[in-house]
Amino acid sequence: MDGKSGAFSGVGTVVVGLLLWNYFAHAQPSADDNYLKQMHQSQYGTGASDDTLISDARQVCGALGSNDTLQQIFDSNDLAALNPYQRGTMIGTAVANYCPQYKATVVQQFENQGGGGGGFS
Repeated sequence: MDGKSGAFSGVGTVVVGLLLWNYFAHAQPSADDNYLKQMHQSQYGTGASDDTLISDARQVCGALGSNDTLQQIFDSNDLAALNPYQRGTMIGTAVANYCPQYKATVVQQFENQGGGGGGFS
């Protein structure tokens, strides 16, 4: 391991977030409701307010819109307080609900980093 404290050992959580979206997408009337339901059901467990969760999700989409890589987002100081599972869950669920136009980009980067094998570090 390269010593980074933000090593993404649970890379599958990004894809899990995307899959959760597929499951819940039709059950809720808004992206906010959908996202919050998924985050709470995933046992995200940060104690963050709903407004903070939504704001963080939108920041992820903004970063993708600025061409930040998935690794850059994962390593960002904004997510430093989260463990790798929480980061992956938040990123994947955010993309699925707020910026699905980046879904293919995220999946491609995920696959390029080794898929379910701990490729983010």
